[in-house]
Amino acid sequence: MTINFKPTQAWSYQGREIRFERFIDEDLLHFTDQRTLTPFLVDSGIEAPKPPTMRWALEAYACGKLIRLSSLVEGAARKLAAKREYDGEEIRKKDRFAILRRYLVSALDRLGVSGGSDARLNQIVANLWSEAPDEVRALKVRPHPRSIRRWLAERGSPGERQLKQMMSQSGRVVRAPRLEGLVRDKLNELALLYWADASKSIGDVYARLFTDIEQMNQERSQKGQGPLRCPSKETLRKLIRALEGF
Repeated sequence: MTINFKPTQAWSYQGREIRFERFIDEDLLHFTDQRTLTPFLVDSGIEAPKPPTMRWALEAYACGKLIRLSSLVEGAARKLAAKREYDGEEIRKKDRFAILRRYLVSALDRLGVSGGSDARLNQIVANLWSEAPDEVRALKVRPHPRSIRRWLAERGSPGERQLKQMMSQSGRVVRAPRLEGLVRDKLNELALLYWADASKSIGDVYARLFTDIEQMNQERSQKGQGPLRCPSKETLRKLIRALEGF
């Protein structure tokens, strides 16, 4: 049995809607969790959460846990997204999540919250959700605490959060420099690690990337192969932001 995954396909895993984005390499799959708009990771309970594999997908599909959503559902979702995009004011047309960002950072400002652990921010956001405007709740997205901390730090200042400051300033596609396949796969793997492990900073992940490529180069040298070039920290940062979905 095989599964013909295609970009933008909608799936459901145990009632959780996920969207297939692309293959990371021959076996790893990149899905986006449609509730949080962050990479969907599999938690085995033994190791740290990791991107799903094709074997995981086949087993989950065979036992009915992974279900392909119909094209009608996908079409309805696209129409709803299009309606949200073009109704209302110009900023909402360009970035439908801008109102979500402003609501959360403004509400957190009023509470005097400037950061905190993932658990604390998740609890505060859960409490704020019942008071959120219909337009915000209609998005059906609760952002990752990492995203919220970044918005608080980068999107204006307390008491002066303008809607235009909440607009996304980058595209969803990362125009990375040309990288060899092994380096690209390692870059994707570690960008996903950032979202899987809340204790990791971008600096931590980049240090891991540099160390791993150094080790790969030592092995290549012993085989008489040329060295691999380590991507810049900025390339890693852009990929992490693209995976975020915000």
